[in-house]
Amino acid sequence: EFLLGMLNEMVREYSHDEVLVDPNSYTLSAVLLGVDDITESLELLRVFEEEYDGAVTTQVFNVALATCSRNENGWQRALTLLQRMKKLGPTPNEDSYALAIQACAHQGQVRVACSLLDEIRQAKNCHITERLYIPLLKALALKGDIGVVESILDSMREDSVAVTTQHMNLYLSTISNGRNSTLALEVLEELVEKQADDPLVSPDIYSFNTVLAALSKDGKYEDAKSLLQRMTDRVFECQVRD
Repeated sequence: EFLLGMLNEMVREYSHDEVLVDPNSYTLSAVLLGVDDITESLELLRVFEEEYDGAVTTQVFNVALATCSRNENGWQRALTLLQRMKKLGPTPNEDSYALAIQACAHQGQVRVACSLLDEIRQAKNCHITERLYIPLLKALALKGDIGVVESILDSMREDSVAVTTQHMNLYLSTISNGRNSTLALEVLEELVEKQADDPLVSPDIYSFNTVLAALSKDGKYEDAKSLLQRMTDRVFECQVRD
């Protein structure tokens, strides 16, 4: 009510006979950004559509979608919003799908998030990009679900979607949480070997630290010390070369 009151005051105070000051999409988005409760956010969205229909753009809906991932069971609301956008407009874009996938993934609805990716594959106005996979891989990394992550990385390659260092780091994090330090070390060594040919997946400090953590969890301290020494030598070589 307070936020709506401010909007109404803006219209009253700054409008006059010759100029009508109405909120635009940026104004409505700013209001929604101040709301954490999904019920309040959706109610504001309903009022916006009644009062300022022309200003309710995809951007405004995306702000409401972002609220969904911060609320329990918000993934269901995110799907409802997405379906509403597809049927009545405004047309969802890549950000819309990314936010819906994030809401689902954050709340453990991995299968639903994967179904949204399948939906994007068939959409004419939206394309699958590497960023859409990040929230899904983050959720799976916490669970240590190695097989599912490997399947997703394979599907990315099949769809000609770039697999980057960030995706591989989440894979390493998954392996670490899945308590398979041997596999983590093998994957890291493969990344090191291939970095000249595929710089997009060149390992960084996070890659090495994740594998060090995996080795330490499994009590493989000698392997961890050996990897740490290799990291030190690698940094020294880079400094000399530079």
